[in-house]
Amino acid sequence: MVTTARVPTPDFHETSVEFCGTRWALAVPANDHIGSIVERTHVPYEADLLHFTCSLLQPNDLVVDVGANIGNHSLCWAMSAHSRVISIEPNPAALVYLRRNVELNAMAEHIHIEPVAVGAATGRAEIANVVPGNLGATSIAQSPLGEIILRRLDDVLGPATPHVKLLKIDVEGAEPQVLAGAVRTIEQSHPLIVAEAGTLAEARAIDEILFEYGYRREPHNLAATPTYLWRPSGQSNAPAPRQA
Repeated sequence: MVTTARVPTPDFHETSVEFCGTRWALAVPANDHIGSIVERTHVPYEADLLHFTCSLLQPNDLVVDVGANIGNHSLCWAMSAHSRVISIEPNPAALVYLRRNVELNAMAEHIHIEPVAVGAATGRAEIANVVPGNLGATSIAQSPLGEIILRRLDDVLGPATPHVKLLKIDVEGAEPQVLAGAVRTIEQSHPLIVAEAGTLAEARAIDEILFEYGYRREPHNLAATPTYLWRPSGQSNAPAPRQA
């Protein structure tokens, strides 16, 4: 029997965000790490990372946001960079906010939501760890009786696999598993890859996977939790990101 996660009744706090001359609304959870920063500053979370990645994009580029959480990054790429975005988020509690934010900003034609987990195999998954006050730190683990669908990224993207310009992965240490299920996307699209790597060991694990496909990691950390850009060989370097 597949269990069903209980999703807390959302406590929406709606605030405004301004970034590069564009303004949008963002519904955030009350007393949440990301939400509190956005409510205080009225700029998107990880603004330096977003400035840098927006500089790499052209209008109508396809961005895949694995671990989209409430949609902070997805909305920025859709509204400021005018990209098409596929937002992948398995956590039912975060999905409530992600869907609300897409609706608030009339972005349904630009942001497509996939409510699944992605990894190295297909199956089921469940919520493995919840950090009070930090919705984005929720982790997912494979479980045969889990309530969450688990798929390979290649299968989720289907015919879009050759067209990905930027792949962002923030899945609390499961980045290598996501990449293992994205071989076709990497081979066909050669996307820029931005991934969280909280430890040196995690960064090296991603290095080892992507080295086979001709990628190298750029040295600049892009966020508070170490996050890096892996670029395919032969692509020209962009200017170094702004440092907070």
